[in-house]
Amino acid sequence: MDEIVPRTRPAPAGWLEVLEESRAELAAGLTVPGDDVMRALYESIARLEAPLTDRGTRGDKPRR
Repeated sequence: MDEIVPRTRPAPAGWLEVLEESRAELAAGLTVPGDDVMRALYESIARLEAPLTDRGTRGDKPRR
């Protein structure tokens, strides 16, 4: 049987720098409460879904 070789792609521009910054902040003990993160995620979801709700659809229709 053929061996499956995982395909990897380079990280998008700026991602590696942001990850290094995050690691440094974590090492320095700088963290954010989980409730703040969850609230920001829910707010982002609401912003993304708002245009769909305004049109009367939420993407529930099957694709053609």
